[in-house]
Amino acid sequence: MAKRVRDAELESVTKRAKLKPRYAAYYRSIEGGLHIGYRASTKGGRWVARWYLDDRHYRHVTLDEIPDGEPVVTGATVLNYDQAVTRVRELFLAARTPAVAKGP
Repeated sequence: MAKRVRDAELESVTKRAKLKPRYAAYYRSIEGGLHIGYRASTKGGRWVARWYLDDRHYRHVTLDEIPDGEPVVTGATVLNYDQAVTRVRELFLAARTPAVAKGP
């Protein structure tokens, strides 16, 4: 049986800035088996998605292109919490939807 995720407070930039920098992400449960994470670093952090594949394995996907707190350059995106949650759900649904075979 999977362990219960200890929810981190990730909703605001201020709360994320207080997280101790580490390689392992801080996670918050969105719904059963689906989590949003934030990998804190000394220069901000990155959003990650995680969902169960089976009882012992997860799929991890990094969401944004540049760290939180970095200056935004043309074409790059920084996601806020709500945008990141929406993106996690989109990625999860896309991963669960079978690919349509392309014809000749």
